[in-house]
Amino acid sequence: MTKIAVFLFLFISSVNTFASSLDNLPDQFEMYEHMATLNIGFDIMEKNTRLGALYRTPFSILANYELIDNDFKRKVIASAKYDYDTPSHHGALPPSYLEVYDETFQLLGITKEKSATLHNQFDILAPNGLKKIAQAEMNFWGTTISIYEVESHAKIAEMTRPFFRVKNNWVVDIIDAPLLAEHQIDPKLIITLIAFHCDNEKKRRKEISGSDATNQL
Repeated sequence: MTKIAVFLFLFISSVNTFASSLDNLPDQFEMYEHMATLNIGFDIMEKNTRLGALYRTPFSILANYELIDNDFKRKVIASAKYDYDTPSHHGALPPSYLEVYDETFQLLGITKEKSATLHNQFDILAPNGLKKIAQAEMNFWGTTISIYEVESHAKIAEMTRPFFRVKNNWVVDIIDAPLLAEHQIDPKLIITLIAFHCDNEKKRRKEISGSDATNQL
């Protein structure tokens, strides 16, 4: 009886150890956009299990995000800034970049817009902010963002959403976890990249519609 109790204890402990969480994200998870909210937000899910949520901070002029777990503990803080060193086109806002910090305010990395367009491309910079370690590219249809390692151009991760959609619901696939770890890319950085892209996408669409309205006057 004692042996059975010990076995069950060890089994339950091992399950808890390997259970998915924001600190131990699975190789595939989903991001479901919140509806009818003033600011962008996503639930982070593995199948039917909620792992946490990402929110844009209310009343922030530039995008600021917080990633929290189910106990409302903050896991990531991300802050956007404009890249005034990169020229913009036709009077549009310049490209922006996102600094991503963990709960101890250690910099996890930086995602930087390469161009302020609907089909965003991003450079992912190391925590020192100097070395480019990966790049993220959106496909022509606006349905897939692929993250590639810089030197080999090997695909590290892929994020997909439907072409016909009411909400921005994404499936995130970590394709090469060892390569992700080798370059010290925290998977939570990918979560913030998606929110950053969706925010920028909405902003660019408003710019385009505003420009079209002006041209019709």
